[in-house]
Amino acid sequence: MKKILSFKPTDILIMVKTYLNPSSKYIETCCTAGITSDGKPIRLYPIPFRQLSENIRYKKWQWINAPIAKSDSDSRKESYKIDFSQIHPGETLDTSNQWSRRLAWIEKFPRYYDMDVLSKDGENGVCSLAYMKVDSLDNFDICKASKSRYTPEELAKLAGESRDLFSDHGDLIEIQQVLEKIPYDFYYHFTINGKQQKAKIIDWEICQLFRNCQKSYGQQWESKMRAKYFEQFKSFTLYLIMGNQNRFRKQFMIIGVCAVPKKQSNSDENQLDLF
Repeated sequence: MKKILSFKPTDILIMVKTYLNPSSKYIETCCTAGITSDGKPIRLYPIPFRQLSENIRYKKWQWINAPIAKSDSDSRKESYKIDFSQIHPGETLDTSNQWSRRLAWIEKFPRYYDMDVLSKDGENGVCSLAYMKVDSLDNFDICKASKSRYTPEELAKLAGESRDLFSDHGDLIEIQQVLEKIPYDFYYHFTINGKQQKAKIIDWEICQLFRNCQKSYGQQWESKMRAKYFEQFKSFTLYLIMGNQNRFRKQFMIIGVCAVPKKQSNSDENQLDLF
């Protein structure tokens, strides 16, 4: 017997979105993370983002109100399901005064200084969302992905062979272009409290930056990405929002990169202008 979830309207500040993944039910979905108005970190999944109508597509750092319920398929305490047909986007927090409005919410997440400690706490269910403040950014790796193409099963999902989802969710729109596979993996090497550490970056923005750089600069895409994500960001204070996987709870990855200017910028939005 299918469990009936109890949904409750909740105010949530959207802080990160991961790149989309093929889904047997929704064709493709993304994982979103943020924080509730009473300061609780939260993960929202699944969300078929590109199938949402334009008027409910939320942005990063935007408040939304939507009904949510504790996930019945993910026991991590931060994991919730959302009624994505009832999303109501609200105010977007700006980056004025060295990100002061945004940092106030980032700092409500658990703070970690060591990936090994974070990994153990993830395995033990202490937390699945956290943040780390980087002392120094040491390197940025771009590696060929072990799976640079979709599997036949993934292609079947992206082809939308299960079209009954549109009868179940009449508010979803058709996807015009098949999701692009990102054939590279991206990693940060960084130091906190004298310890060198490494983590994979999976947020939406770095994947979109790859696509834009490849389209705009051809064979020079890699140098353009390094110029942004490494050379430029070395002069910023980096806050990394970390999240783990349901199946592999020891494995934390960077799901959001927050580059905070060390000096007041004349521009209210100066991060990631290649997007």
